[in-house]
Formats: sequence, C-alpha cells, structure tokens
Amino acid sequence: MKTPATRVKSDSASAYRQHINDEIRPLLDSAVETVIDNEFRGSTGFSVSVMNALAGRIAGEYSAAVPSAGTIDLVGEYWDARGFLNRIENRHAASGSAIDGAGGETLSSLRSEIETVAAAGEISELTSQFKMETAAAADTESATIDNREEALAYVRNVEEVKGHLHSSAELAEAGAETASLHAGHSTDYTGTILPPLQRVDPELANRVHEHLFAPGERLESSSASSYETFVTDNVFPVLDEAIATAVPDEYTGSASFDAAVFLALADRLNGEYGKAVPEGETIELYGEYWDARGFLSRMEARYEEFESALDSDTRTEVSEELDILRNELENGDFAWDVAGSVEALHEFLEDIASE
Repeated sequence: MKTPATRVKSDSASAYRQHINDEIRPLLDSAVETVIDNEFRGSTGFSVSVMNALAGRIAGEYSAAVPSAGTIDLVGEYWDARGFLNRIENRHAASGSAIDGAGGETLSSLRSEIETVAAAGEISELTSQFKMETAAAADTESATIDNREEALAYVRNVEEVKGHLHSSAELAEAGAETASLHAGHSTDYTGTILPPLQRVDPELANRVHEHLFAPGERLESSSASSYETFVTDNVFPVLDEAIATAVPDEYTGSASFDAAVFLALADRLNGEYGKAVPEGETIELYGEYWDARGFLSRMEARYEEFESALDSDTRTEVSEELDILRNELENGDFAWDVAGSVEALHEFLEDIASE
C-alpha cells in the first residue's frame, strides 16, 4: 500500500492532491468521529479549542523556522505552520458564524504575515490575538471566571507575570543576558489572562495584549533603569486593571483571598526552586531559580495587602518565616529547606486562606 510519503514522489501533483482529499482526509475524519463523542465534537467550544491548539502549533513551528524577518532557516517547519494555518481557516469557515466571525480579520492578517515571512514575534502576537478573540466569543472555559478557584488561578497568573518581569528588571540591572528570557515569559500567559478580559472589555484586552508583548522589545531598546520604570509604571498598572475588570468583586479584596494567592505563589516558588536546585546547594537551572525569586517578590507584595488583618502572633510568625524564605533563596540553600518554609507558611495561613 502506498503512503503519502511514497505517493508524493511517484504521483503527479494533481493525483497526489486527489489522494489526500479523497482517501486520507476522509479516513482521518472517520478516526475522529469514532473516538470523539458526536455532541462534543460538534460543539462550538470544541471547534475553537482545536483552532487555538493549532494556532499555538503555528507559533512554535514558525519561531523555529524563521530566525528573522525574510529568512527561512527550516523550510519543513515553515510549511508545517502554513499547513496548520490551512486547517484553521477550513475550520473557521465551517464554524465561524457560531462565534460571529470572531478572529476572522486576525486570521487574514496571519496568512499575509506568514506568506511574506514576517518576524516570528509578529506571528506570535497574531496567534495570541486570534486565540483571545475566539475563546472569548465561544465562552470557552478559559474565558470564564465563575468561582473562587478560577478567580484565584487568574490572579495568581497575573502575579506570576509580574514576578517574571521583576526578575527581568533585576537581571537587567545586573547586566545579565538572561533578563530577556524572563521579559519574554509574559507572553506565556496570554491564553489565561486575555480571554476572560476579552469577554467583558475588548479594548482593555487589546491593551493588556500589547503590554504582555512589549517588555521583550523594550528591554532591547532601553537602559536597565528605563526598562524597570516601564515595567512598574506601565505594565503593572494595566495588569491590575485586568484583575479589576475580569475577576468578579465577590472573590477579591479580602484577607482570605489575598492569603490564598500568597500561598498559591508560594507553591509555585517551591516547584520552581526544586527544579533549580535539585540536589545540594548548587543552582543548576538559573531560569527556574529566578522564576522563584520573582514569585517571592510578588508574595511579599501580596503579603503587604493583608498583613494588617492578621492577629499579632500570626503576623510575627509569617513575617519571620518570609524572612527565612528570602534568605534561603538568596543563599541558594537546600531545596528541602525552602519546601519546609513553604509548608510552615501554609500552616500559619491555611485557615485564613480557606475562610
């Protein structure tokens, strides 16, 4: 039996295309129909989720293929991206009316930019924009905040972005090249931060989108001090607006919620530090180490929000343990010491955080 890999060599272009359209695609469609429940498969949310997963694959393949605008280093990956784009376009044509055409203009821009071999950053921004627009229009799970757990996850993600940017500013001040790594981390959170915002305030969602992609470019063109000012005076306030707009008031603004965010960040810190310092007191992964340092900075900022609501004994215990945790990170202590401090913070605050 001939496979597509052999047919592409032996058949004419038209015969090969006919083989794909008449034999391979129907077979793949049958596989999907067999495995996935019909009602779920036919839902708008499922179609949008598939498109957005493909959009993410486009960004990854294109970034690998195109190191700079106009230059294709990896032709295979470039055409992977174009193939995935074709599948998004087909699916959008079939189900776009269910989401009022959301993402259509962005999809057209994406094709134009890919065909002209734009810079990878442009493609990443457009795929992110497309995912934001379609997820919000379809009311997917990523676009809704319906309970305290989802509110907590949203705020924690925003705080993580701030933590990454805090670390990038510190590293920039030290002249470390790795500052750019942490400046770029803000774009990793577009899929979680933007869709809920797009549902309620598209204009703000677009501004937040721009600010999530801005730090990397700003870092390259600014002094360390100017970059830090941009992060704290421009990006952080817009992220605060995102929380105030996307998260219902009933979940935020209490000592209990702030303590829960604090502990969620502590758990993320513990996870990153454990990867950075897996054995002994040697930092093996500096990216994860500075992730942990950034998350600590946001724990400290969040603690200031609810410290006064604690009784004096608890306040003393938490403040002292937070100082210990800070010293452990700065000294590169054993991972189990950091884990012990995080566990202690949970013991001090768990009851308050769960109120």
